[in-house]
Amino acid sequence: MVKTIAAAGVFALALTTSSADAANLVINDNFATGSPASGCAPGITSLPGWTVTNNVDIDSAVQPFPACSGISPPVGTYFLDLTGSYAPAEDDRGTVSQTIVTHVGATYDLSFYFGGNPQWQAYLGVYPNDGAIKSMDVLLNGDVIGTYVVNTAGVPITDGQFTLENIDFTATGSTTMLSFESLNGVGVTSPSAFGPLLADVSVVGVPEPGTLALIGVGLAGLGFVRRRKVRVNARADAPRWRTRD
Repeated sequence: MVKTIAAAGVFALALTTSSADAANLVINDNFATGSPASGCAPGITSLPGWTVTNNVDIDSAVQPFPACSGISPPVGTYFLDLTGSYAPAEDDRGTVSQTIVTHVGATYDLSFYFGGNPQWQAYLGVYPNDGAIKSMDVLLNGDVIGTYVVNTAGVPITDGQFTLENIDFTATGSTTMLSFESLNGVGVTSPSAFGPLLADVSVVGVPEPGTLALIGVGLAGLGFVRRRKVRVNARADAPRWRTRD
């Protein structure tokens, strides 16, 4: 009985350790919370779960172009164009950030969909800073850990060219700030309106080899106890023979 409890305890500890960060740590990961019923909103400066620097556009294919972009993200309904809509005295280079709870030394997998808005092609000459190349920086605690670039020249205006991207990182603190920053647009003097696209952000914990080993030990222990119990029972149930003198 004691061995059974011990084996079960090891297994439960391993499962708790491995599953603590198994769920997505990002709040409002698909930007659905707070999204407009119309399907899109230009130049937003606030978004539930996220801190918005300057402004960004929230968009979807809920309405066709030009009411909304008509672009469909690969997952869910909504996505962000990180180059916000130009307005007088507003910087159009948008950034969204979120601080998540992490464990020092733990490894995490960051995934997201990156794309580019090709609809500058429908407004040639209107926004002089717009062009084919759309790019975005990904930052952890203010440090760039990845730069993503896509060429939108000649692409149909409802094709966001979304690709799934993954970055593994090791947490250095009890919290980690995750940021996505547009590299398109130069602020209030030479605005652009179409930039890099972001959809479906996820951060999940990656089980460490030691945790996997603990799970293996726990399973092996439970299996040993089970096998031993079966063998003991088998011996107990075996027929008993008496020899005659």
